[in-house]
Amino acid sequence: MRWYDMEQRLREEIREAYGNGEFATNSDDALCKIVDGLVPVYTGDLLRLALDRLELATAEPEVYAFNGKHTAVNAIAANTYYDLLIAGQEYLEELEAGEEDKDDEEPACRA
Repeated sequence: MRWYDMEQRLREEIREAYGNGEFATNSDDALCKIVDGLVPVYTGDLLRLALDRLELATAEPEVYAFNGKHTAVNAIAANTYYDLLIAGQEYLEELEAGEEDKDDEEPACRA
């Protein structure tokens, strides 16, 4: 899966949950649940994702995912969770401000 595809899935799930009122009582829990469900758990999927977004493999997370061991895969998973959480918070703010999908197009050139 590519990072762009992951962000689009995140937006879709947030839109659906927002429409169902899941963010009305505790938006942090609802967002964490969505993000947690999107982070790949298989090594191959995580490595493919890191190929598309290298900073997932190069940034050192505060907390390592899964069993907490300092491995590349655990770092990629933790960084994926954190980056999706930030993207989700930003998108939720856009929804709440009525600015939904203003920058929804895939970039023409990817690094």
